[in-house]
Amino acid sequence: MRRFENIINLLQCAFETEEEDEKKGIVTFVNFYAKVIQDVEDDSFVEGFRNLITENTEAYPFLSHDLILEVLSLDIEDRRKAYESIQALIEEFLEHPLLDTSGFLPEVLYIEDGTLYADIISKQSISFDVIRSIAVSACDGAPVELEGRGVQPLQEEEEMYSYLYRYGTMHKAKLESALEFLPAEELNTAVDVIDWGCGQGLASVVLCDYIKKYVLPIKTKSFTLIEPSELALSRAALHVKHACPDVAIQTYCLGFDSLQPEYLLKGNDRTKIHLFSNVLDLSGIFFSQNQLIETIENSCRGRNYFVIASPYSDDIKADQIDAFKRYFMNNYSTAKLYGDVSNSKSVSGTYWNCNQNYKDSKCFTHSGNGCNSRWTRIVKVFSVVI
Repeated sequence: MRRFENIINLLQCAFETEEEDEKKGIVTFVNFYAKVIQDVEDDSFVEGFRNLITENTEAYPFLSHDLILEVLSLDIEDRRKAYESIQALIEEFLEHPLLDTSGFLPEVLYIEDGTLYADIISKQSISFDVIRSIAVSACDGAPVELEGRGVQPLQEEEEMYSYLYRYGTMHKAKLESALEFLPAEELNTAVDVIDWGCGQGLASVVLCDYIKKYVLPIKTKSFTLIEPSELALSRAALHVKHACPDVAIQTYCLGFDSLQPEYLLKGNDRTKIHLFSNVLDLSGIFFSQNQLIETIENSCRGRNYFVIASPYSDDIKADQIDAFKRYFMNNYSTAKLYGDVSNSKSVSGTYWNCNQNYKDSKCFTHSGNGCNSRWTRIVKVFSVVI
């Protein structure tokens, strides 16, 4: 209840100044309502919250939006059913466009070949640091601007270089901090790795580096790379091929909503490691989280380890990520949680890291919460037998 006024004030301001973000704001509020429905057991509290919304429709006109009114009309006696109905209404409202997959061939390996970059990569021992150093040299101190801080699928080579130049170090640090929670004693086995929204394959390369650095007993048998940008996907396969030679690679140039469960069926119950790096905070924008979960449940039998690392953008996106974890923790008795940490830039947020500190350089602007450029993260690592 205490957060209600703050949230609706921020959203009303967004509606009045940023028309293009109307859908995002509506979905943000509906997800906030859905979280209350799912997590709060006190019926009187929930009823009071619903009344608070209806009582404020004049002061905050966006609360009269058709989607919000439809959500409020749902029967909430069965909380889980109500939550699922709300998510279905969100998906219908967002009208997630399926990517054109008419030219996609699941048996084709998308991999960069015959380019200057491929030639450079083939002549070196590849690691994340080598890949980033090539990108930094290519930028020559002048990286191009990236729409939405690199959130949109990368479509130009210069964008791939710039992403590594601007965010590569932070990307690597978040992943390494997540991989620290993987239970090495449980992973003395053969595994298949699925890199969701792999971009240039950076998460997979960091995993390869991590296994080598700490001489972990993980025996990687295959990498499945899923990414809607053909340019980025082809480069990802090139990176993984040289970072982990002699390991099978499959590529799917698709968005998550277009991915068929049979594409991921391996014909075995081998352990799987799922990498979600800077991805799950985009659910509701680029893909349906409910559909993603359904795809995993229908295709990934056996033990699955989930490694999730994202920036802490805001509380709503943080809860979207937590909702993914909660689904498995609440619905599978086999679920085990290994790590769950977050660091935001809020005044009350705890300091985790920053660029200067990561480079072992003293940061003189540290206060009790770290410097103004401190990094954020959301890290969740858990396993479940499906």
